[in-house]
Amino acid sequence: MKRADETPKVPRIKLWPRAVVPYQIEVPPEASVELQRAIDRYQQLRIFSFVLRTPENAEEFPDYLRFVTGKRNFSHIGKAGGGQEVQLAPGFTTGNALHEIGHALGRGHEHCRSDRDDYVTIRWENIDTHAIIEFTRHWMGPAELGHYDPTSIMHYSKMTFTKNGNHTCEPKVKVRNGLLMGQRKQLSDLDAVAFGRLYQQESGQLYQQESGQLYQQESGRLYQQEAER
Repeated sequence: MKRADETPKVPRIKLWPRAVVPYQIEVPPEASVELQRAIDRYQQLRIFSFVLRTPENAEEFPDYLRFVTGKRNFSHIGKAGGGQEVQLAPGFTTGNALHEIGHALGRGHEHCRSDRDDYVTIRWENIDTHAIIEFTRHWMGPAELGHYDPTSIMHYSKMTFTKNGNHTCEPKVKVRNGLLMGQRKQLSDLDAVAFGRLYQQESGQLYQQESGQLYQQESGRLYQQEAER
């Protein structure tokens, strides 16, 4: 019998060619403001190009994201093809949208990285039975080559999916960047690096973060350069 924390084999995740992400917004107008903020934040990474799908360009973009209202927040990991639903529950926040878009772009949960046991303790006895799979370790590919990030938009909090009010995920290391583990406020700096690894590891292109630092991928290794003044 397999252990709950055994690392499974994961199917290959498809990314969006050239980092172009066509999309349609089908959530209520009052909710679209939060969603648009999340899309704009990904645009600011200078990695992705989100393109609004319209009747005029629909034939050009047969594969696209459909942002719809659902009973819960949910997204397929990576590009699935066709009109791919990203479900957002009523009352969702910009942070919720950032998390689900992150899945749609190809990232799994940070706390499921194969090296996560060095950084967090999973309290299996406190997790809702239906959510066990959400804590199972697996190899994340290029996004896992950087530092583990408990403040990633893709990480769960201490109480996510608790069945008894006790912690489900506890950090072993102190968080030092002012953000909380499992925060849903913003993309962390290391989130930007992780997305860059996924989408620019072959191109070697540069992208700039708000800090003014430039990162470049070369020969499978990430290194930091000083930004031009």
